[in-house]
Amino acid sequence: MSETEINNIFQSNTRHTSLDAPVHEAEDVAMGDLLEGGSDTDDDVMKDSLRNEIRRVLKSLSPREAEIVNAYFGLDGENGVTIEQIGQKYDLTKERIRQIKERAIKRLQKARYSSALKSYLG
Repeated sequence: MSETEINNIFQSNTRHTSLDAPVHEAEDVAMGDLLEGGSDTDDDVMKDSLRNEIRRVLKSLSPREAEIVNAYFGLDGENGVTIEQIGQKYDLTKERIRQIKERAIKRLQKARYSSALKSYLG
């Protein structure tokens, strides 16, 4: 940043206004009410954070275990699929898919993995 730009910043209007301040004295509308986002923003941030945490935790599984858990529970935002459908994809029996899924879930329930996800349960 040049010296001129820094001087311009210091000389500019530095008055701060609260988002709770009314837009006009006669109106009951705050400046923050006019901004987009609102309460959904917190939910969106929480969902993105949870998705990232799930991806991180799934990396602790083998690729096949992660794919099976992901498909079964629909973690990519799609509807989950049945064990039979997953078995057809991998050319494995329903019982074998069930065993892999259960083993993966048990691994995820270990304290070092589950504690990261428990914070999202409230």
